[in-house]
Amino acid sequence: HEMQHFLRFRRLSPMRRLWSILLFCLSASFAVSAAEPQNPSYQRLVMMKGAWLFERNCAFCHERDGRGAVGPNLTDWYFIHGPTRENLHAVIEDGVPEKGMPVWKTILKPTDRRLIEQYVWSLRGTQKQGKAPEGELHKPESEGAE
Repeated sequence: HEMQHFLRFRRLSPMRRLWSILLFCLSASFAVSAAEPQNPSYQRLVMMKGAWLFERNCAFCHERDGRGAVGPNLTDWYFIHGPTRENLHAVIEDGVPEKGMPVWKTILKPTDRRLIEQYVWSLRGTQKQGKAPEGELHKPESEGAE
């Protein structure tokens, strides 16, 4: 029985094998994350998977580094739909159909949406030169005023 699983695993493409191993490690990390939520290895895995999902689903409109193209720049402190994590979650879930952003809750799994959300949240304030600011400025006090 174990041999069947091994043979099935070997038939996967190298990229699928890599992602299978990564997802296994990520799922194993969930148990550790309850006891150690700031585990750097776990955070790196989350960001890697989030970046991969972002590149596959979001980069067409937001560029690979989040600087914006058709969609807004995700690296500045300007927010169209609000500055909170809840606002970001709602935009990813419900999309912005009138602007061409898909309703991701009908396309991606909840875990994948959360990984993208964490990755996008990490881009804030990295200030990539890209699309002009849109929305309202909400810079954290720790960043100083503009």
